[in-house]
Parts: sequence; C-alpha cells; structure tokens
Amino acid sequence: MHHVENNIDVSIVLPRYNENFFIIEKTIQRIRKLQEILNVQVIIVNDSNKNNFHDPDIVKIKKKYSDVIVISNCGNYGKGYSIRRGVDLAIGKYIFYTDIDFPIKENDFFNAYQNIETSNIDLVIGERFSKNKSRANLYRKITSKLFLKLVNSLLKCEVSDSQCPFKMIRSDLAKELFSKQKIKGYAFDAEIIYLANRLSKKLYQIPVSWEDTRENWSLVKTLANYSVMILSVFSIKIYWVINDPKIL
Repeated sequence: MHHVENNIDVSIVLPRYNENFFIIEKTIQRIRKLQEILNVQVIIVNDSNKNNFHDPDIVKIKKKYSDVIVISNCGNYGKGYSIRRGVDLAIGKYIFYTDIDFPIKENDFFNAYQNIETSNIDLVIGERFSKNKSRANLYRKITSKLFLKLVNSLLKCEVSDSQCPFKMIRSDLAKELFSKQKIKGYAFDAEIIYLANRLSKKLYQIPVSWEDTRENWSLVKTLANYSVMILSVFSIKIYWVINDPKIL
C-alpha cells in the first residue's frame, strides 16, 4: 500500500475556485502547523474558470511550495469533480477535504484524526451548528435545512449536516466512494454519505467550530444552486436504484 511506504498520515484535498494567492498561502501556513505533528500531504485542485494552466496565483503557489501538489482542471467542473481528482492522487492513510480558505480549527482536525485512528470509524463528518451560529443569511439557512431534510429522507443519511466541508475518510474507502461518485457539483457530499451507508460503513459526526467565510449567496443564486442540488439528490437515488437495486 502506498501510504505505508510513504508514511503519510493524512492527505488534505483543497478545491480552489477563484481564491487568490494570499488566501491559499495562509491556508498552507496553517497546514504547516499540522505538519509539525503529523505527516500531511497537501493537494490543491484548481477549478477556476479562468485559464487554469496559466493562472498567476496558481503559478506562484507551485513555485513557492514545491511540496504542495497542485493540479488544474480544464475548466470549471465543480467541487465534487475536483475532490475526486484530489482523492485519486492522495497517498495518506486517511483523506481529509475542506475548503481552500481552511475554515476549520486545528483542534477539530486532530479530534477527527484521533477518532478515526483509534476507533472503528470509516468516515468522520463535521457538524457546524451545535457549537456556533452560522453566519449564512436567512434564506441560505432555510434552503440548507430543507435540503438536509430531503437528503435524510430520500437518501436515508441520518446526519445533521451533510454539506459540511469537513470530512475525514479512510483512504481505501475514499477511493472506492469517489470512484463510484456521479455528482460533480455541490451535492456530491450527500452522494458520498449515501454510498458509505450502502456499504454499511461506520459514520461518526463531531461538532466543529466553523469560521464561516462563505460568500452570502443572493436569493437568486441560492435558489439556482439549491435547485441543481435537489435535482442531483433525485438523480443519485434514481441512478443507484436502477443500477444496484439490491440496496435501496
């Protein structure tokens, strides 16, 4: 197995849309603190819709941080697609993905690692709402809650925050889940949880402090994005019922 030879504890996969050099660099500096304690591999997947291969911010990161793996998609393909590409390259014992601005606390990361390393857990999921208030605006909060209800009822997920960008997964399971994944956009998290449940894997939710740096979507953008996500959830269900009806 790769991760034994390379002795990497955790591979961190970070999808990048249009965040600039300074945001990415700040994240890398924070990960440096994690690297003082664990062997951590960093993988950035550039999914900007600019000219990805000549993006000046990405070129600067590659030059300055030779130990960080940076790959670019051929256009804007979506968060799910980007994380799948990162998972393919990961050689850690565990794979962790979050947003490129690293809106997490280091102690939550180590808590997730301790849980998955010391107990019979396959997937650790962060849950944002019990420890602190999300700064998202009202209609984003409402649509988020409605989406979660749909995910839990249709996909039988039984989680309190399916979309939290804080997931740590055993490497072999992550590679299996993402190789099956069909959703390229935001709803991919729900599909990953759904597939893990179908494989009877052990999921564990931990409350995480959340430094909410998300842009506040306009009402139009919120409705547009969640419409796509809702259709994606139905497509997940339909696809797997048709292709593998044994486990619904």
